[in-house]
Amino acid sequence: MLLPSDMSVWQRMDRAFWKRARWDLKFTWWPQRCALSNKWLWLELAYRGVAVWLGPGSDAVEVKWADRQEYLIQQLKQ
Repeated sequence: MLLPSDMSVWQRMDRAFWKRARWDLKFTWWPQRCALSNKWLWLELAYRGVAVWLGPGSDAVEVKWADRQEYLIQQLKQ
């Protein structure tokens, strides 16, 4: 079981998502939270990342949203 105190595990999982996800610029019709800054994104253009995780059971689809400026900053850091 993953515990919140083990931040290195969470950081590795987050990095894996950012590398695996397919990012598209989409219009946010419904309120979404930015995965980087935690601010609300609503009725504006934002990046939506979708990662599909394949496993022994059913597939899992993970979706995260990012503000345009925050997304570009994150891409420059990598």
